[in-house]
Amino acid sequence: MNRKKIKLSASAISELKACPYRYYAKYILGIRKKEDSDTLRIGTNWHEIQDIIANKPGSVCVSCANLPANDPECLLCEGSGFLPENLMEAVMRVLDRAYTTLSSSMDPEKAEIERIILLYSLIGYNWYYSEDEVEVLARELEFEQRLTSPSGRTLPNVAIQGKIDKLIRYRGKLAIMEHKSTGKSVDSDSSFWAHLNLDTQTTLYIDAIQKMQVDGELVPYGVRHDEPLINTILYDVWHKPGIKPKMLTQNESKQFIEDGLYCGQKFEIGKGWRTIEDGNTRKLIGDYPAEFKPGAKEDTFAIRETPDMFGARLLKDIIDRTDFYFARKELSKTEDEMVRFRREVLSIYRDIRSKLKTDSFFHNEKQCEATFKCDYIAQCYNGVELNPENPPEGFYCIFDKEKK
Repeated sequence: MNRKKIKLSASAISELKACPYRYYAKYILGIRKKEDSDTLRIGTNWHEIQDIIANKPGSVCVSCANLPANDPECLLCEGSGFLPENLMEAVMRVLDRAYTTLSSSMDPEKAEIERIILLYSLIGYNWYYSEDEVEVLARELEFEQRLTSPSGRTLPNVAIQGKIDKLIRYRGKLAIMEHKSTGKSVDSDSSFWAHLNLDTQTTLYIDAIQKMQVDGELVPYGVRHDEPLINTILYDVWHKPGIKPKMLTQNESKQFIEDGLYCGQKFEIGKGWRTIEDGNTRKLIGDYPAEFKPGAKEDTFAIRETPDMFGARLLKDIIDRTDFYFARKELSKTEDEMVRFRREVLSIYRDIRSKLKTDSFFHNEKQCEATFKCDYIAQCYNGVELNPENPPEGFYCIFDKEKK
């Protein structure tokens, strides 16, 4: 492990600002939790399926394009070398694999509901933005750039790195496009947008893309040398649903069994009953044995939504309240803001070098349980020193592969 090499990303800088010791544990020692949090997992999967639908239907498979031969187990193309004409087929395969695997370490119903939320949200997203013209020039633009002093001297043992979701042309100009997921309001007057404007990632990515543009690295993507410097990020934000599966009323349940209609979709109602693992008998609705709750009177009952019924209600809610779930907003930076940011990054670098030299990454106790519980809270509260050679149970060291 090279403790002298500092790699600064938007996430690393945010962690340093929140708690220097958390930054030290995560990025210097490289100790991470083995399992992702729900928020991180959902956000990662949302990014992945967004990447899939950004491709041209029937085009060359992005996963197999650089392989010597097509991968027969590729979830995107199934070994054909070409993406399906209906990209949602690839999306469903990717989600099915992700949540089938996840079910072994997570409640199967919770995993299925999470899969449904992602799938139906993407269906609603596609419907909402079907006529919005965004020309994608490049995807997943990774960068690792050197940090320079105000005099132009390249500083040793430090790199600025990250990955830009998309380089786009939007409404006549070049911009970065970043996909976000949040549980906060995305209304135009929400503090969510003000926070993004201050967020390190916004300015860091604009700074990185400008350097790439000046160095000619964007020419292969159709960006001309004489075009104005890119100074805008289009944030594409998904407000994660807060609704969950519910019990229908007895009247709704009776009507549903009679006609199979729910939230504008038709469901197949099984004629028989199936005994499941818990010993209860349930009627099949589609592929799922639905939970029935007997009423006080004979022949009355209430049905709990199956995952697909929940998906139908979610999709209807998305269509009825689209602005609640999806929003896009441009955030731009002036040259003065870019100059201030570069000074800030330089200050952050010097602060880290000083802390490394004096071994003084202090704790910020105000962050231990702020918004979420810090991953390292048990070790900090109990005075346990973190050791990358022997990570705590449930953790691993990201530098293990480097050692090998």
